[in-house]
Amino acid sequence: EKVDLTKRDEQRSSLPASSGSQTAASTGWLWRCQPFYLNAIVDYGRAGGANEGCLSIRDIIEGESGQVQELLLANFMIDLDWMVSECPVMRKMQRITILTGEGSALDQSAGRLRKTGPRVEVYRPPLPIAFGSFHAKMILLTFNDRIRVCIHTANFIYPDWWRKNQAIYVQDFPRKQQQQGSQPSTDMEDMEDQLVAFLRATTKAGDWCDKIRQFDYSTAIGKIVASVPGAHKGSDINRWGHMRLRDVLSSQPDPQNLQDFHLVCQFSSLGSLSDKWLLEEFAGTMVSSSSHRRPARPSVPMHIVLPTVQQVRTSIEGWAAGRSVSIDSISHLDSTGTNISAACPCVLPWSSIPIPSKNLKPFLQPMLHKWGTHTNTSRAGASSTSACPSVPHPPGRSNAMPHIKTFLKYGYRKDDTDRSPELAWAFLGSHNLSKAAWGELQKNNSQLSIRSYELGVVVSPSTLQQLSPLLPHPSLMTRSSGPSSSAAAAAASPPSPPTVRSFLWHKTSDDTTNAPLPRLYPATARPPKTPSGCRAIGVPVPYPLPPVAYVQVRDEPWCVDGKHSGVDDMGQTCPSQLTRFYGNGRADF
Repeated sequence: EKVDLTKRDEQRSSLPASSGSQTAASTGWLWRCQPFYLNAIVDYGRAGGANEGCLSIRDIIEGESGQVQELLLANFMIDLDWMVSECPVMRKMQRITILTGEGSALDQSAGRLRKTGPRVEVYRPPLPIAFGSFHAKMILLTFNDRIRVCIHTANFIYPDWWRKNQAIYVQDFPRKQQQQGSQPSTDMEDMEDQLVAFLRATTKAGDWCDKIRQFDYSTAIGKIVASVPGAHKGSDINRWGHMRLRDVLSSQPDPQNLQDFHLVCQFSSLGSLSDKWLLEEFAGTMVSSSSHRRPARPSVPMHIVLPTVQQVRTSIEGWAAGRSVSIDSISHLDSTGTNISAACPCVLPWSSIPIPSKNLKPFLQPMLHKWGTHTNTSRAGASSTSACPSVPHPPGRSNAMPHIKTFLKYGYRKDDTDRSPELAWAFLGSHNLSKAAWGELQKNNSQLSIRSYELGVVVSPSTLQQLSPLLPHPSLMTRSSGPSSSAAAAAASPPSPPTVRSFLWHKTSDDTTNAPLPRLYPATARPPKTPSGCRAIGVPVPYPLPPVAYVQVRDEPWCVDGKHSGVDDMGQTCPSQLTRFYGNGRADF
């Protein structure tokens, strides 16, 4: 029997809210119009305001036996044993496909998971250009009636999902109606084709391309921006990297009457950049719009958001937030795809914020802005009053360090006396600020060279026009899925819903000609005033707009190779504080 997903989820949304989502009701506009989410952080607690409206990995990889079918995981780092402890439904799946650059430890974990039931396949996509990596972060989860697409910024490891700030795009898409056939319609072809093209470029998991074609992506709220390694020429030059982002933005107008634009680049790793590449080539992409011609060297101010040494020291992880170790965790592949390090297990230093001091070149210094908006303290979720008029919502997340990567353009309306910042577009994904991730134009702009695999999503008023999410049913607050190690936490947990949650959106109308574009704002506790008939959509940007500028005499940007003295809020000195990326158990949440 066919089920109308839209009607079913609308019926669920009319149920009374559970105790776990009461706080969400007070800021319901954030929930009804949330194009992406932040992650729940264990230090802030289940009832903490800093976790309001946030998701855990359990909220994404979930389902009852018989509902979930297959899972595809793509990531740079994967602690598979930890993932299964967080998401035990993985043991009930028919098949799990993994795309990664991980080393031999993952193969051992996959072998253990196979013994519990699912068929587990591990693939390592080739890296044809030196110093590239498989850095894309994605979850594809198929159910009987839908596919879940999740593109995010976190590695599949405990500290990334539970102790650092991350961003998550997740959306469900129903199966195509029989009359639609296997070929995409005009409305849905972009999301569908981009997913298929990316998987084909990895040369692995080819049968997933056929699975992707079975679903209807006409309600996609964003455009995928992917990178794959290679020297891309001809029509392919606009398919990948920052040229794909430029192509998307060039087809969309800036919001009407929006002016005084600013660009923001927020990331966790910084490549070796030139003034020309950043301020001409990449900034040229970020200012692109169908409303005006792209200047050769944009004059729009650019803000680079990086945590300071003091912010790392006083974070909930202390020095470990920026300096950590992994045992036999990172795979190094040569140009043939052969793992050249697996035969030699060793302790490999790896940093959550791997920014070497040599890459912080002098021309970047005037652009530096601090992470977050509050003064960090050792108390989780605590904060002082922001110096900026717009405090991000959920509040109090500044003392969790960023592994999130966001790029955006914002401005101000001519007639807005409150000077509320408004987003022209916002991007989240695995891309850091580097030529390896975004690509570099070469040979008189006839070739785009990219080293790494990356995935991201850009949302804008144009991509969200005439689309609205179905109201959440009671389970939308993150919850435990299985027994917790804490009896008190288990007792306080809201009851599990009988069915899987929904991240479905639907079209409010097929006519976009006369429909007003929605307005995108950085999420705050109260929605800004908008004209009648114009929706305000809150985007959870975990730092203020405008960002807080560095005080040059006092603020020092975090560098992984810097000499950091003193003890952190954990009482540890920098060289002695080592945090495990792997081997963590289920979070007590």
